[in-house]
Amino acid sequence: MKKLHLPVFLLSFLFLFSACGNQKEDNSKNVLMKSGSSGKTYELLVVCGDKVWESSIGSTIRDFFSTYDSTINQTEPLYTTPHITPATFEKNTMFQNHRNLILVVIDLSQDPKIEKISNKYAQPQRIFRFTVRNEAEFHRLFDEYKHTIYSTFVEAERIRINRFFSQQKDFKMEAFLAKKFGVKLSMPNGFSIAKEANDFVWLWRKTPKVDYGIMVFTVPYFDTTQLDERTILLTRNSLTYAHIPGDLAGSYMKVSEQFPVSSCSLSFNGHYALESRGLWETEGDFMGGPFLHYAVVDEENSRIIHLDAFLYAPGQDKRAELMQLEAILYTFALVNSKEANGNS
Repeated sequence: MKKLHLPVFLLSFLFLFSACGNQKEDNSKNVLMKSGSSGKTYELLVVCGDKVWESSIGSTIRDFFSTYDSTINQTEPLYTTPHITPATFEKNTMFQNHRNLILVVIDLSQDPKIEKISNKYAQPQRIFRFTVRNEAEFHRLFDEYKHTIYSTFVEAERIRINRFFSQQKDFKMEAFLAKKFGVKLSMPNGFSIAKEANDFVWLWRKTPKVDYGIMVFTVPYFDTTQLDERTILLTRNSLTYAHIPGDLAGSYMKVSEQFPVSSCSLSFNGHYALESRGLWETEGDFMGGPFLHYAVVDEENSRIIHLDAFLYAPGQDKRAELMQLEAILYTFALVNSKEANGNS
């Protein structure tokens, strides 16, 4: 049984910039005049000299960000890492406006440091600037903070996606979720209700290349044993068996047992939650894909709110598509009874 404990991942982020560098963000009115940032989802532009890029510094950056995501079951790296020199960067606003930047500066006169800079050239934008005297100093800083850097870029991706989705909100779907579950999700247009039952709904969006699914369901909360990974996956399987059939008669969705599920506890918009990432498959059929699941504790109402996103995208890259669904789930919030009833 896993013990319920407070997440501590935020502490490392706070320590990062109090101990070894500065955090800079342009909160002035000038930020409103800056152009929108450019770059693809899961693309990270690295700015450093050619010799630096060809050294162990460059290989360390490439090796870390090119790691494959095992929960996708495809050879898709965490980030692609194109490289340009500082001279090229300074001459071209297109590169300066990239949403994700790592700058490596070799300066023998400076103490080693790392700085986080937000919205310097465009918005939204996240920049990490390493100032080091040698390769060893870079490796020390990078090894200590690489996971925090990665998490910062991922969070920025979610924010960017939701800013885009905010321009195409489905207010009717949002009102439905608020009334049925007492939860807020910022829903873009295109989703329809594929199946609704007591304390359960399956939302579906079908496109020519990718099908997007979101499940929301609730169960009473009794104790922390319900937040065990095995219990959560069994709960998911019982709901998909009942409500999400495959194309063939008698087929149904279930969690794949051929690949490991990655789970961790975290603070999810102020609520304790267990995140699970893995692959789903169809019993009695050949469909499958990645899924992302959050079991969120709603202590005030003595329940667990399950938020689940999954894709069906045969032959397509999936990380960027799954991120769109992750961004939607991260807009989660509880709503009060007045909001749930449309302020009536």
